Amino acid sequence: MSLEERAIGAKIIGFGIGCTYSTLRSANHAAEGEWRWEHDRDALVVESEKSKAKAAAERAAKEERYRTRLKNLTWEKLLAETPFERWVPSPPFPPAEFTEAARETIHNACRELRELGPKLPKAKVRCIRCVGT
Repeated sequence: MSLEERAIGAKIIGFGIGCTYSTLRSANHAAEGEWRWEHDRDALVVESEKSKAKAAAERAAKEERYRTRLKNLTWEKLLAETPFERWVPSPPFPPAEFTEAARETIHNACRELRELGPKLPKAKVRCIRCVGT
């Protein structure tokens, strides 16, 4: 595959600005993008850059929240959380009984890990089962 073909493929996959190729699913988006690329390119490029900058800022903020959470996480805080909190309503998510059993399994594993002490020996950690009994 040539470099030109790879560039075209990357545009198709990423729906790049100015791409004249599209999937049926994104035909409207591609047609509008093509028209704007031809007739309103400067504004489209500015919008695209703003969108990329916003996405990058959101990603960085999410990563920072995650790092901060990990720094301050304790077993007590972890056990106070509700695993699979977004698994409602049922359907489309698993039945409530399954969700409750999964939550209890996770909490039991956390309790067992906490009992191992501050320096978790890998061999003992591997023995902890995260499956229902």
